[in-house]
Amino acid sequence: MDETQPGPQPPKGFSRFLYRLPILLYRVGLGILMGRRFLLLEHTGRRSGLPRNAVLEVIRFDRNEEMYYVVSAFGERANWYKNICKDPSVRIQVGWKWKKAQAQLLDVEKTEKEILVYARSHPKVFRVLVERLLGYEVGEGEDELMDLAKKFIVVGIWVDRK
Repeated sequence: MDETQPGPQPPKGFSRFLYRLPILLYRVGLGILMGRRFLLLEHTGRRSGLPRNAVLEVIRFDRNEEMYYVVSAFGERANWYKNICKDPSVRIQVGWKWKKAQAQLLDVEKTEKEILVYARSHPKVFRVLVERLLGYEVGEGEDELMDLAKKFIVVGIWVDRK
């Protein structure tokens, strides 16, 4: 995916403000209200070198690997994604706990698998997010879902066990 491809644009103006509101919950100590379905990602700005934050939905958590899977809904356009490509060392907050972690882009095959698992596990939420927020059409068939999965970037964030 590159910047010239069509697709959803990251929010600007008031929409951006609304997307960033959940960060305030974490900052005032109410991150626990977001449950395990969301995490606060603290990453380093690629230009500024300063800490930056984004709240991301966890599409799956693998307890054995201690890996959180998140989607860059805005693809390569998302600033958090650009930043972790430059520096994959991050911190995450899930509930009240901060953890050091590493971010890693999944290959196409794993990305498709994770999107399919999420779509099957949360069909209503998936449809709302993909159709209403991102503007993609969700078909009914497996092939259509596989084609749609190719439009997303999935990142694995694994917790440092040190």
